[in-house]
Amino acid sequence: MVDARIEMLRTAEILRNAGSPPERICGIYFLIRKDEIVYVGSSENIIPRVFAHAENKDFDSVSVQRCDPAILEQLAGEYIARDTPIYNTRFPLGSRYKSKPQLKRHCVDGYEVNRAIRTGGLSAVLVDGRKHYVESEFLQALARCRADRARGR
Repeated sequence: MVDARIEMLRTAEILRNAGSPPERICGIYFLIRKDEIVYVGSSENIIPRVFAHAENKDFDSVSVQRCDPAILEQLAGEYIARDTPIYNTRFPLGSRYKSKPQLKRHCVDGYEVNRAIRTGGLSAVLVDGRKHYVESEFLQALARCRADRARGR
C-alpha cells in the first residue's frame, strides 16, 4: 500500500507525458555524495555515462554544467585540479595538467624533469597519489633550466 500523502499519476497522465529520452547533453557532470564531489566527468552524451558510473561508484546526486565540446576535457581538468574528487584517478587527455612521465617526453632524462620542477618552483596538484603539473609552466621552467645550463650555471 502506498502512503496516502503521495499523489500517484493517472495512467493517462503518464502516457501523455511519455516521450523520447532526454536530448543529448554535452558538458561536465559531477557525481556527488553527501555534499562532496566524488567524481568529475565529461561527455558529449552525459546520460549514459552517469548510468554507467552507477554500477561502480557510490553517489547520491548528479549536477551538470553544459559546455561546448571543444572545451570539455580542458574544463573537466580544471575541476579535477580544483576539487580532487576521490574517484578521479587521472586527468583527461586534453587537460593542461600532466604527470612526470607525461612531461618526460619533453626532456632528455628524468633528471631534467626534476630540475625544471624544482628550480621552476612549480606547484603540483595531487590526483590519485600522483603529482601533476601545468604543462605550459613546466615548459617555461624547462627552457630557463636549459638556458642556465648553456650559460654554465
